[in-house]
Amino acid sequence: MPQILTGVRVAAVIACVVVFLSEMVQPGDGLGDQMIRAARAFRSVDMFVPIVVISALGASLDLILDQIRRRALAWSV
Repeated sequence: MPQILTGVRVAAVIACVVVFLSEMVQPGDGLGDQMIRAARAFRSVDMFVPIVVISALGASLDLILDQIRRRALAWSV
C-alpha cells in the first residue's frame, strides 16, 4: 500500500506537467497556450505567470496527496 500511494503521488505531479505541455501544443485557452502567446509577443513577465501557477498547483497537489498518504498509512510510519 505505501508504494501504491507514493506512485499515485508521483503520477499526479507528472500528469500536471503533461497537461501543461499538451496545452502548449494544442491551441486553446489553457495556461500553456497563454505562455506561448506571451513568449511570441516577448512579454516575459506574462510568460512566467503560467509557470508559477502550474508550479503552485503541482506543489499543492503533492502536499495534499502526501497528507492523504500519511493519514491512510498512519500504521506504517
